[in-house]
Amino acid sequence: MSLTSFNQTARVHFNPDNAFDAEGLTLLTRETERRRRERNEVEQDVEVAIREKTGMHSPDVWRLNSRKPS
Repeated sequence: MSLTSFNQTARVHFNPDNAFDAEGLTLLTRETERRRRERNEVEQDVEVAIREKTGMHSPDVWRLNSRKPS
């Protein structure tokens, strides 16, 4: 037998008053937030790269484009 996948226990099942659960929640939150910041940074880098590639460097262009109706 081999382990092919596993899932994280939902946060609602953790008891913050239990030392082991509290430690787990702290580690889980720290890692989740680190990854969220990392994803945000990548998304912002992509936006900047697109603006640079398409010649939309200027904040004036950003403001004009943000006012265009969809």
